[in-house]
Amino acid sequence: MPLWTRTESLKPPGRDPNRRKTHLSGLTDMLANLRLDEKIERNHDIEQENKVRRKNNLKKKTDAISRARTEWENRPVDSGDETRIPFDPETAICDDLSSLASLLTIDSEDYEKIRKSRPWREKLSEFLGLRFDLWAAGKDKEDEERERQTDLEAMRMVSNWTEGGSATASATQHSKTSKTAPIFEPVARKIGVEREVIFIPQLLETANYNIHIPLAFFTNDNLHRLAMEGAHTGTKTIPNPSGTGGKIFILDVAKLCQSWGIPDSNHPTEGLDDYAIFLEAVQNYYDFECKRDPGGVEGQLYAEFTRKHFNFWRSQPKALKLYKFWKPLELQLRMEKATYHYTYDETEYLKMWMKAEMQAMVADMVLDSSQRQSSSSSSVSASAGPQRSTPSFKGKRTKPFREFFQGSTAERGKPPVCVGCAERAHKFNEHADGKALKWSSAEKKGTA
Repeated sequence: MPLWTRTESLKPPGRDPNRRKTHLSGLTDMLANLRLDEKIERNHDIEQENKVRRKNNLKKKTDAISRARTEWENRPVDSGDETRIPFDPETAICDDLSSLASLLTIDSEDYEKIRKSRPWREKLSEFLGLRFDLWAAGKDKEDEERERQTDLEAMRMVSNWTEGGSATASATQHSKTSKTAPIFEPVARKIGVEREVIFIPQLLETANYNIHIPLAFFTNDNLHRLAMEGAHTGTKTIPNPSGTGGKIFILDVAKLCQSWGIPDSNHPTEGLDDYAIFLEAVQNYYDFECKRDPGGVEGQLYAEFTRKHFNFWRSQPKALKLYKFWKPLELQLRMEKATYHYTYDETEYLKMWMKAEMQAMVADMVLDSSQRQSSSSSSVSASAGPQRSTPSFKGKRTKPFREFFQGSTAERGKPPVCVGCAERAHKFNEHADGKALKWSSAEKKGTA
């Protein structure tokens, strides 16, 4: 059944019904070959033009009825019977009404394709309008309910298998003693379409048990890996929190973080150092919160807070540049919401953003100071020119200055030597009178 109500073009009496009025035969093939997004945009334009025509037609028809009523009230009356005939608005003649253009045909399968593709919906949202949004919201809710029932059935099957009972696969009873594999419905692989992320029941139960799940678990790769491996290798059982007895399966988050190399909540970015991967995980996490919110997409317990929380950070002009500064603050607010059930308070978020900006400013100042010091040191070294090296003395060391003039340590403690006669036991000033001097210079002088 088509999503849009088809608009019938007004045709003059006697016109061939198979002959088009607004979409002429020569243009039909060209219009049919337009891309889907071009058809959507063209239908949007046609609807806007038809809206103007309807408004003008309504005014023309109203004016015509008003004129006809005035003429009827002012008509000459010959008998009393005619005065009892009521005025019939259908008698008003209005021949100048504008024709409404027909919309291009778009199959319901194409609308389903747009609904299930987030990039298509974002690209064409301004052309699809409120009517599509209401229809898509209803379909999304139906899908969510169907998936919820499927997840509950899967959880019952896992519980039955674990407790040694039996599980139902489709309409066949699959007992614990059966040697055959469970029955499933084969699904064809869609070329060019990304694999749809799956939130396994254990992931939902873990979150419902108020156990923090790092945001890195919600990347596409980790969700796919969780669907294939986590349900069998990274789970543990806990008592059923509903009080109905039995046990339920939840994820062993600590074990998975260790084996998969995913940082826990103590890591400043939760292991999402790439801002683009962070946005991918955020979108999946929002879908996850909508899925477990009792109110669905419109829920006010989880979905609304998650939407406002992440939209605040993503909408900041410097979100990418300051990512490493505000990411720990984002985690802090999200953890406080899970612990204390705080509502979204934009004032508190603005304080956190100012704190991130201040941290970034301080970091820039420290970096600039370090660079200036490094540059200054390089400039001083370059301007000082070549430095004189300190000479090195190798081999035998020379005697100290005082030791050179006082004699060696071996001569210390012996009687003095007279420089006149070269004999010991007296000094030159103690030389005996008349005793010959050894040095000719002293002999010539004739004095001691």
